[in-house]
Amino acid sequence: MILDTLLAKGNLTKMTITALNPNKAKDSAPTVSTDPKDIFTVLVNPNTYRVNYSLNYNRQPTLGATDTKAQQTSSEPISIDFELLFDGTGVIPKQPLTNPLEGVPIAGAIAGGIAGLVGGKKSDDTVAGQIVKFTDLVYTYSGGQHQSKPVQISWGSLVFYGKLKSLSYQFKLFSPNGTPLRAVATVNFESSQTDFLSEALNRTSSPDLTHLRTVQEGDTLPLLCYQIYGDSAPYLAVAKANNLLNFRNLEVGQQLFFPPLD
Repeated sequence: MILDTLLAKGNLTKMTITALNPNKAKDSAPTVSTDPKDIFTVLVNPNTYRVNYSLNYNRQPTLGATDTKAQQTSSEPISIDFELLFDGTGVIPKQPLTNPLEGVPIAGAIAGGIAGLVGGKKSDDTVAGQIVKFTDLVYTYSGGQHQSKPVQISWGSLVFYGKLKSLSYQFKLFSPNGTPLRAVATVNFESSQTDFLSEALNRTSSPDLTHLRTVQEGDTLPLLCYQIYGDSAPYLAVAKANNLLNFRNLEVGQQLFFPPLD
């Protein structure tokens, strides 16, 4: 039953990284770009991803004391890091075909099968072309936004809004003439709270606070949406608005913002 669910219709959902459009107003929800140059679908899903939380403390030293009391002062933005495979050998299909296992994360995907790696490839089929597209999306300075583009990372229940913090490429396989045939990117994205959410959370006297709820024991996101909107359907939109990594794992005491529905 579980395997049937995972492999339903032989389709796999691949991680997608999409640039966000500049917000026209601070109180407007972020929207993703539909420009093909702003959309990057990974060739192979990451084997793992890691979510990082960090707190800052102020420690006042006391003369003669072996330890000092730590006072929490702030929290660092949540960050996420993972590795992405770039392959130009042609042994990994871009889209799943008839085999439902095609596209499953591959560790060192088939070292053989390198024959026929001569010209005639589109730029997106080469490692260099894939890297240029990805780097332009997440790293290159955008004159229109006066920064590198903020992005949405989406994969299954993962929805993450952030900006690139670090990116490195390790080239692992080469053709006889030295052309890279496979590379692995190590990326780290730092969360960026959207302007419209920051504004709503900071307006302590605003009636919008009726849409700021504290998670109680037994609460689920669809249930809270039903209580507020009279409909559980907007739970994915609410998850995106709150930058929830997994909408199924709500923490008691967590505050959630429920934006007005269009």
